[in-house]
Amino acid sequence: MNQVPRGQSEVELPNYYKENQPLIISLDPALSPSQNAQRYFQRYQKLRNAVKVVGQQIQETKDELTYLESVMAQIELASPKDLKIIREELVAQGYIKAQKKKRKKQEKDHNQNILLLRMAPLF
Repeated sequence: MNQVPRGQSEVELPNYYKENQPLIISLDPALSPSQNAQRYFQRYQKLRNAVKVVGQQIQETKDELTYLESVMAQIELASPKDLKIIREELVAQGYIKAQKKKRKKQEKDHNQNILLLRMAPLF
């Protein structure tokens, strides 16, 4: 690093993976060579961590796909009672929304309450 002068916009280094092809690395002229090296190392760490996270996400997605394929196979063989249980499981897992209670029952209860209020004595 002491061979790279400050303010240089790029540095040419030997490429150990491809002989006879030098590796050209662009540098920020406002930074010192060690600051440029730190910046590249931080970028490397960020990308390495991203690869690890993406690997975990891929595995989770594969597991989820396997689970959903097994649910699909169960649905094909299920009785109406089993379908209800499978539906409840999928609701609990967050794959489908829970059914809202039927509005007619709520309206009926509301109408009964109004009727009871009208029939109740005022005193």
